Parts: sequence; C-alpha cells; structure tokens
Amino acid sequence: MDNVKTAYTDNITWAIKENGELWGLGSNECGKLGDGTEENRNEPQKIMDNVRYVKDGGWYTLAITENDELWGWGDNEYGQLGDGTVEESLYPNKIMDDVREVLPHNLGVLAIKNRGGNNFSIEAPTNCSVQANILWILQSVCAIILHR
Repeated sequence: MDNVKTAYTDNITWAIKENGELWGLGSNECGKLGDGTEENRNEPQKIMDNVRYVKDGGWYTLAITENDELWGWGDNEYGQLGDGTVEESLYPNKIMDDVREVLPHNLGVLAIKNRGGNNFSIEAPTNCSVQANILWILQSVCAIILHR
C-alpha cells in the first residue's frame, strides 16, 4: 500500500493514507473492521475517508476525522458507540463533533472535545454508568494535561 502516513496493529492492521483514507484488514468479530461484514479480511479494505486517527476499543473501533468528527463501529453491547442502541454496527456511524482525542474502554467511550482556543471538555457520548463514575476523575486529570 502506497502513501501510508500512519499504521496501527492489534488484531486488525489499520493504515491511514496521506489522503486520509482509512484501510484495514484482519479480525472482524462484531464488525469491528467496519466493512459491512463480520468476515475476517486478508486483503486491505477501504473503510472511510478523511481520517486523522483510529483507535481499537477492543471489540469496537473509533476514528476521528480531519473535521474532528468521532465515528464508531463494531460491538455495542453496552451502548459504547453512543448511538442510543445496544446493536452492533457493521459500518462507521457518526457519534459526535468537535472531538480532539478519544479514550475507549471496554464499556464505553470518553471524548476530549474542543471548546475553542485552549478550552476542552470531557464527554461520555453514551449512558454507561461506568463512565459516569470515572468521568469526574478524568476531567481533573485531563484538564491538567491539556493545559500544560
């Protein structure tokens, strides 16, 4: 594959090309590859455009676009994709806007959102109780890190 600016490997190999195309191959349990199937892939599959960052959340995947949009797909048993359901997604679905960074964990997602200038906030795009319990801790820690 030509013109790859970033590549990540876990049980899926991800490549973000210089033009922002996201390509992936490997394990596709729960549709976490995002190609519309649950079939493992030995050849790279184009998943989406305009991507600057991709993160494996275990059984699901998250991507942030050049426009700071957070997208997710794969397992959604606990509502971790933030779409209001507990149904897995075989394709990328937009979760929220203005996202600088994402912190996935087994039961959900925490997003660091741009608030203009040097202002940021942490939001949990799902209704997961685990997120509610740790959100107040992370807000303080991330505020210190982001304002250094």
